[in-house]
Amino acid sequence: MGSSPSKERYQLFQRTGSAKWQMRFSIKGQGQIKRSLETSDRFEAERRAEEIWFEANYRARQGLSAKARTFEQVAEDFIAHIQREVERGERRADQGKSEPAIIRRYFIGYFGQRPIDGITDSDLERYAEWRRTYWTEGPGKDIAYIRYEHGGGRLTILG
Repeated sequence: MGSSPSKERYQLFQRTGSAKWQMRFSIKGQGQIKRSLETSDRFEAERRAEEIWFEANYRARQGLSAKARTFEQVAEDFIAHIQREVERGERRADQGKSEPAIIRRYFIGYFGQRPIDGITDSDLERYAEWRRTYWTEGPGKDIAYIRYEHGGGRLTILG
């Protein structure tokens, strides 16, 4: 045979003009997955590729997507759902503005790029504490004002 086990699982490659290694592999029913390995070292790239390949296959065997979606991706899908409900008259227009703003400021602001299925109960407890102190010690402490639009009028609240 003579081929290495990795060649059967995934392929490593470098894009033209980049020293960083990439990988690609397929998982039945989920198509091809490409990932940057964020290194130009071949040995380190191989190590990271093995890790990614095994994790993706484990996820697939558990009935999960081989490629974890981020919290932000899922939240933006939900925001699009809210907008469609507003367009169909199933949700008030003001909710189509306020709810996405809340989701983006607080939920995406905290969980952002975290894999959605990796969020634990302790993460939720830490979020609750972060949220309690958002305006006093967190990111909101530096916001000077917020402008609200309601019923055609504008209201500016100073921080």
